[in-house]
Amino acid sequence: MKQILLTLLCAMAAQFSFSQDTIRVKAFDYNSQTRDTTVAFPSGTDTYRQIIMLYNMRCKGAQVSSGSNRNLGCGEWDYSCNTYVEDSTRTDSLLATTAEYTIEGFSGTTYRYKETPIFDFYRNSTITTQVISSSGKDTALIGFESTTTNLGLPSSLDGIPTKIQHLYSASELSNAGLSAGDIWGFNTDIVSNNITIEDLRVNMKNVSEDSLSLANTSNDISQNVYSSAYSFSTGINTIQFHSPFVWDGTSSILVELSSSKTTGLEDLRVQSTRQDTSRSIVSRDKNFIQFNGTNYVESQSYDGVMGSQNRTCEAWIRTTGTNQEIVGWGKNANGQKWVFRTNTDGSLRVEVNGGGINATTPVNDGQWHHVACVLDGTNVSNINLYVDGNLETIDAIADLSINTTSETKLRISRGINNRYFIGSIDDVRIWDIALSGTEIQELMHKRVQSTDVNFSNLKAYFRFENIS
Repeated sequence: MKQILLTLLCAMAAQFSFSQDTIRVKAFDYNSQTRDTTVAFPSGTDTYRQIIMLYNMRCKGAQVSSGSNRNLGCGEWDYSCNTYVEDSTRTDSLLATTAEYTIEGFSGTTYRYKETPIFDFYRNSTITTQVISSSGKDTALIGFESTTTNLGLPSSLDGIPTKIQHLYSASELSNAGLSAGDIWGFNTDIVSNNITIEDLRVNMKNVSEDSLSLANTSNDISQNVYSSAYSFSTGINTIQFHSPFVWDGTSSILVELSSSKTTGLEDLRVQSTRQDTSRSIVSRDKNFIQFNGTNYVESQSYDGVMGSQNRTCEAWIRTTGTNQEIVGWGKNANGQKWVFRTNTDGSLRVEVNGGGINATTPVNDGQWHHVACVLDGTNVSNINLYVDGNLETIDAIADLSINTTSETKLRISRGINNRYFIGSIDDVRIWDIALSGTEIQELMHKRVQSTDVNFSNLKAYFRFENIS
């Protein structure tokens, strides 16, 4: 067979040589170190009618293996030769690529980045006060020590950012013997544990109220009297103000204590008068869920409130986006879905497919807002919308009978129409009753407890406490 092949090759080579169109391409020789290679035809416009391949195979050292020495020379597998002829212009598949990485929330083609970390630093001024001497100092004991609490000062085991407001009524201040004028500090009695509050801030304000209300908390306590670290230890601790607070003698005093960082092994416990929400309000919630325009939360088992049942949806949101769904469930058919979302102008909207209602106040200013929608009836016109506890003025209504049916389970972000939320959401609650405006104002600033009056009507509660 080898002789015939060589003869044909020589004959054809002679013919090709005569017509001067034979191209010889050398692939291997006996000194080649590799066992496979790719032989490319010369580039150009030439075409080829035949491809003749000549193989000369020689055993290494011209030896032949034997039964006793299988690796001496050639063996049965050494004569195997596989040859493939390919035309790159006639392929049956194309080279495909995939991205090495993805960037959530980014859809462009060029992304600017730095190879070194970038950190955000926030300026926080502190004022250190040192008392050199004092004279004529008056003190007044307010309240009486009847219990201990870990909610008197903004400290906690895990360093959760905390804000506390305490109200001291004008009558109890006067009864304690306090006179109008400058207040330069206060004492607190630590019962147990030593903790350093790294950035303790104390703000004070004269107010007319005699009690606190969760429905009307104050966020404009602007006079700062203390701003520094403080290491608390067991016994009496004195908080010395850097500037005095002037009590007018007739108003109540609202004291706000806050901190974003504490260090210690246990909660700080102080002697305290027995507290309730009319005297003290505490916020220690640091967790919420962040949505980037591609992620969402879906209940595994809860379909949502069905039919024309009264309902209330409420949540805390922070966003700069528009036209994005906060919560939703149901079937995307006439009157059968329930979607609570932001509108194209940043205000609130509820829609049921074929009907909807729009509010007027934008909530997309990048600040936290409490939002709620309440159905008290069977039609879209029976829906009320609330922003920060205040009933909204309605901008437009497309009335329709409501009959929510099950298909898509309760979702936070995305909803029924894939309008993903971009921003932060916290404390999502779904009730199967129509809460009143007063109840919404009372509940928006507190955690729902099993002892609350309407607790049995709370059907879904997403606190997002244990997320990372």
